[in-house]
Amino acid sequence: MIRKVYWVAVAALLAMPLSAGADQGGIVRDPQCVQKCRQQLRTCADAARQDFRMCAASTCSAESDAAKAACDADPRSDTCQQARATLRQCLSPCFNALRPALRSCLDDAVSCAGQCPQVTPTPRPATKDPLCVASCRVTFSRCSADAREAAISCGEACKDLVQAARDACAGGRSDACTAALKAANACLQPCGEALRTALGTCLSASQDCISACPDRPVPATPQPPRR
Repeated sequence: MIRKVYWVAVAALLAMPLSAGADQGGIVRDPQCVQKCRQQLRTCADAARQDFRMCAASTCSAESDAAKAACDADPRSDTCQQARATLRQCLSPCFNALRPALRSCLDDAVSCAGQCPQVTPTPRPATKDPLCVASCRVTFSRCSADAREAAISCGEACKDLVQAARDACAGGRSDACTAALKAANACLQPCGEALRTALGTCLSASQDCISACPDRPVPATPQPPRR
């Protein structure tokens, strides 16, 4: 349930494409450079998602379970709608941190693309061997998955503080709840920072891998038959 609410909130932000073609000034940017900016956007958004999920898990797991149970039974019922409203209210502080983080990711990516060198477009730009690129992407996916698993393992050390925050916030917002949340988030913060660093390393390795792939030969232009 938390994942569904999350994706509804971020889809609009991440739907903005970074154009590899002509921008508003008619300038064409290097497509490979723009692609790196897209990858950086995905990495940044992935880290923001992990921070959001840690925040949500530390404060709203009970509300999420209640919403899932109510809506699995009858998604149109008043009980389901009320449970969803309660979950959204609980997640509000997490979203308040998520939105500017995603906006910062997008702003950085747009700035990155704007700094890409200008190129002269060619009718048939060289492309990398698709099998080689696919292998690089598989390696990136595995590297990213390992980074996320490491972040989850890191967060295990904070489970007592997370549980204390859940208990303190069970009755609603209070000074004790706020203090417990700060303690849990302070414990989880190094995990998020380590995740961002690891994902950046995965991205850099993936970019190097793709750059090393051979170019795919450009098919020869068919010649008209002689008469």
